[in-house]
Amino acid sequence: MEIACLFVGWSPPFSFIEAKANNRVVLCCFARLDESGFLKTDVNSEFLIAIELNSMRFLVIQQKMIGDVLTSTIICDNLKIKYPDCVIDYVVNEQTVGVIENHPSIDHIIVFKKDYRKKKELYRFLKIIGKVKYDAVIDAYCKIESNLISLFANSPRKISMRKWYSRWVYDLTYVRFSEPDPQMRLAIKNRLQLLEPFGLSEHRIVTQPSIFISEDEKEQASNFLSINNIEDNSKLIMVSVLGSSKSKSYPDLFMARMIDQVCEELVNPIVLFNYIPSQKQQAQKVYELCNAGSKSCIRFDVFARSMRDFLAVLKQCKVLIGNEGGAVNMAKALGIPTLCVFAPMTDKAGWSSNSEKNHIAIHLEDFYPELFKDKAKSTMAKRNVAYYNLLEPKLFKAKLTRFLDEHV
Repeated sequence: MEIACLFVGWSPPFSFIEAKANNRVVLCCFARLDESGFLKTDVNSEFLIAIELNSMRFLVIQQKMIGDVLTSTIICDNLKIKYPDCVIDYVVNEQTVGVIENHPSIDHIIVFKKDYRKKKELYRFLKIIGKVKYDAVIDAYCKIESNLISLFANSPRKISMRKWYSRWVYDLTYVRFSEPDPQMRLAIKNRLQLLEPFGLSEHRIVTQPSIFISEDEKEQASNFLSINNIEDNSKLIMVSVLGSSKSKSYPDLFMARMIDQVCEELVNPIVLFNYIPSQKQQAQKVYELCNAGSKSCIRFDVFARSMRDFLAVLKQCKVLIGNEGGAVNMAKALGIPTLCVFAPMTDKAGWSSNSEKNHIAIHLEDFYPELFKDKAKSTMAKRNVAYYNLLEPKLFKAKLTRFLDEHV
C-alpha cells in the first residue's frame, strides 16, 4: 500500500501532517522540525497519533495523580477485551507516564504537558485532538481541562462522571458510587460504570490494574541492587515513608516506630525508602527517629532515579509498607503485598477493599468508628492532624506482625 505524506498546516517549529492511503487518513502527526527543517516523527515527537484503518478508536482521559492514571487503565483493558482490534489513545499528565509505559492495552499515550495550561498552547493541543475521529470519549477525570478535551474531541459519544457544570459536554454521565463495596474499591467500581454502554461480559471484566516491567528493566534493577551490595532480596522491604503531602503523611515518629517493628521482627531485613527528591530532608528526619538497630537495616542512599527504575526495584521487593498513595497503587499493580496507613481525612473505601487478601489498609475509623459518624469531609480535614495523632502504631501492631509472617 502506497502512503503519501501531505502537509495540511504549518507553524514553525511544528507541522501537522497527514499520511493518506486510498484517500483515508492513516497517520496524523503533530511533529517537531529539527534544525535542518526535517520532520522528526519518532516516539519523541511533540505529538503523535496513528489512525489504523477499519478500527474502532477510543479516547480515554485521566489526568491527575499516579493512582488515578493507573486505576483508569482498567478502562483500556476492558475495551480491548470487548474490541480486540480497537485503538486506544490515553491522555495523562506528564509526570505519570512511567506507570503506563509498555501497557499492552494502550496504543498511544497522549501527554498533557504543563505548557498546555497556557491558553495558546492549550488551544493548539485541543485543535489537534479535534482532527481525530473517535468512536467514543471516556473522561474518567471530569475536571475543567478534561472537559475541554472532551468538548473539542470529534466523537458521537462522550461519557463521564456527573457534575453540574459539565453535564452538557457529555452524552452520558454517571453518579459516583459512595457506599463502600466489600468486593471492590470504589475507585474501580466508579470507572467500570463508565463502560456500561458497551455491554461488557461480567465474566471477563478486568478489575485490577497492572504495570508491565520488561525483562531488560528487571535485569537492570537486579544489577542496580547488586552494585549497592544487595544480593539477596528475600527480605527486601520498601517503605513509602511519606505521603504525597504533609496532610497525607503518617507522623514521623509513628512511621519510625513502624519501621522499628519491622526491623525487630525480621532477621536482617533490607529496608529501602521511597520518597520524591523534594522530600529527602523529611525522609532523613524519619530515618533519624529510628532506633540504632533499624538504621543498620535501612539503605537510605539506595534510591531509584526515575519512575521506571523505581518500579523495577519495587518488583524485586517482598512487601511495601507505609503511607497510602501512589507507591501503594504501584505495588498492588505489580502484585506486591502492601500494608498502608490512610490519612484520617481520606475515605478508605475509595482505594481499599476487604476482598484484597494480600493488602492491608489501616484507618483510624477501624479503631474509633464513632469519630467518623455523620462527619462532613470539611470537618475531617480540619481534624486530620489531631486524628493522625490518635492512630498510634500499637493499634495495628498485631496486624503488621501477621502481615510480615505471611509475606516475608
